[in-house]
Amino acid sequence: MFTPMVKVTVIVFVSLLLIASGLWFSSGDSPKPQAAEANDSKLKDLLKEKLVILREVASAQIEAQEVGQVSFAEVYEANQAVRNAELDLCDTDKERGVVLEKMLASAKDHENNIALLAEASEVPTIAAIKAKVSRLDVEIALARVRAR
Repeated sequence: MFTPMVKVTVIVFVSLLLIASGLWFSSGDSPKPQAAEANDSKLKDLLKEKLVILREVASAQIEAQEVGQVSFAEVYEANQAVRNAELDLCDTDKERGVVLEKMLASAKDHENNIALLAEASEVPTIAAIKAKVSRLDVEIALARVRAR
């Protein structure tokens, strides 16, 4: 029905029309800044709520550890969850660095404790290796933040 030249012309025309309409629609007003601020505020509120709950969990884990109901590793995991929630709330690399330094101190302490337990055959050797990897993960994250 159409010659090959007409087909190519129609395809090029339609393509250009679609591109132009896409540019026209994308050049319009972006979503209202107030809507973005409301979303940011809602997100911050949710992250803060999560942090409060995780702090309660960590506190309960510490109390449970004091009476022998949970292990040091479980307390460490609860504290790291708190630190991760704190990281989610950070707006700057400086803030992230502060939280990561706290995480690193905790990870080093955990690694040392698990290494002692592994030497005493109270936990499997793999636990010491996992603790070392966990510490390395935090150190790597801190190095990345400092490199920015």
